[in-house]
Amino acid sequence: MNKSCDNYFLFSHWTSNNDNRQKGNLDCKLLEPVDKTDDFISMTVWENEDDANAYHSSGVYKQLVDRVRDSFAKNPVLKVYSAENVMEPA
Repeated sequence: MNKSCDNYFLFSHWTSNNDNRQKGNLDCKLLEPVDKTDDFISMTVWENEDDANAYHSSGVYKQLVDRVRDSFAKNPVLKVYSAENVMEPA
C-alpha cells in the first residue's frame, strides 16, 4: 500500500469511528494534494463554533491525532475558518 492509501485508510478509520459521533459535526474530509510535495488536509465542518471548540478541547481530538501521528511527515496545525454559502441549491 502506498503512503496515500495508508493515509486514506487511517483517516477513514479515524473519522468513521469518531468524528461523526461528535456533537455538531456535519462533515469530515481528507484533501489529498495533487502536488505530492504539498500537505494533506483534514477538514471538519461543524454546526457552530461552540461544538468545534468543545470537540477540540475535550481531548478526543488529541487522542485521535495521536493514533495516526506516526503517518504524519510533520506536526499537524489547527486552522479555523468561517464560511458563507455563496450558491443556493437549485
